[in-house]
Amino acid sequence: MSRTMVLGVAAAAAALLGSAYALTRGGGGTPAGASRADAPATGPLRVMVGQSPSARHDAGTVAPAGRLEVPFVVSNPGPVAVMIGPVRTSCDCLRVELDATRVEAGTEVGGRAVVDLAREPGFAGGLMLDAEASAAEGGRVVFALKLSVEVR
Repeated sequence: MSRTMVLGVAAAAAALLGSAYALTRGGGGTPAGASRADAPATGPLRVMVGQSPSARHDAGTVAPAGRLEVPFVVSNPGPVAVMIGPVRTSCDCLRVELDATRVEAGTEVGGRAVVDLAREPGFAGGLMLDAEASAAEGGRVVFALKLSVEVR
């Protein structure tokens, strides 16, 4: 894995700074195989549609060649439904899974950010990972995730 992948692409970071989203710090990541009931009592990471960005979320630690699931909730406080389209990530080791792609006004949709390092068994150290979801129509940013993960 190159240092460029680890740090993300500068253009993506600039796009994230200009997008409208917010992260509210919730619980940490859930290792693969653990149930949601095993997650910290503070609850999953909350991602709000249409608000300003905040700090990177510390997702915790994963073993080399391991897998980590970070539960999150996309909350739509707005007056209209949002259709979520493609999700771009800063690394092939990160994928975003959503329970639904339509978030009705005033509702929430669950999701998971999955960090899978099986293809990078020799990697150890810190990862700064970004994911950005676009609207199904128009391509505007609907939400973004900023995660830091320690691999050891």
